Amino acid sequence: MRSFRLGTLAAALLLLLLPLVVSSCYITCACDSTPDPNWTPPPIGADEAGVYAAKVAGVPSMTAVEVSGLNGRPFYRATADNTVAFVDAAEGGDVLEVIAIDRMPEAATTEPPTAVAKSAADAFMARTGSSTADLTESSELKTVSGVSAYDFTWTDSLGSAKFTISVNPSTQAVFAYADLRMQLPLTLPILGQNRATAIAVAARNVPGDQVNLASLTVDFSTGAQVSTWDVSMGVPIADGSQTIEQKFVVRVDASTGATTTVKS
Repeated sequence: MRSFRLGTLAAALLLLLLPLVVSSCYITCACDSTPDPNWTPPPIGADEAGVYAAKVAGVPSMTAVEVSGLNGRPFYRATADNTVAFVDAAEGGDVLEVIAIDRMPEAATTEPPTAVAKSAADAFMARTGSSTADLTESSELKTVSGVSAYDFTWTDSLGSAKFTISVNPSTQAVFAYADLRMQLPLTLPILGQNRATAIAVAARNVPGDQVNLASLTVDFSTGAQVSTWDVSMGVPIADGSQTIEQKFVVRVDASTGATTTVKS
């Protein structure tokens, strides 16, 4: 873990120019299952869920654990380096969401979706194995809190969204995917690590803050998806012969940029 000790807010913002440690093993989900005496095994196992998730995410392998999901449905949370996915455990093992953390956007653009971005979205959609026959594909540029994404959405004849894929305009790479056919309240995050850290530093606005760690947390406990960057930071304070640190966590909503500060 690295610490950056700064004297002014302006210097703190220079953190964006330096690598910030994000542990790929520190992808968290506040949705652990509660033991149930009437629990029965889901239709698919964790190993199968990991295989399904890895195929859609395009990574060699993923490790899955069962967690509480949305609308009372059990999910599997599958993780790999810088990648998290959620798999439906209640029925056939559909991969409901994928987030490639290290591909998330860090900057804004005004350029409309490109042919390269569309090709990347179509290729990802093909990898899911889901049919888009009779669905209409559309695209839009979305900008939130200083970052942009190209959203490609497939809708049915009634206008209901069935699939959404988000592409980073800077890299033309897919960074998020959602299967919306079950009408679950899934909300894809958009803010990348560096942008979220800059927002956290500005929200605290305390000279001398040091940023210790940023981790992406996905929480379903409210009945809807809430994805946040938890940015740990603090200010060293001399206390006699020793130096202590007041520690804070600034939670940055990865979908809206809204912040909440919690003293740890």
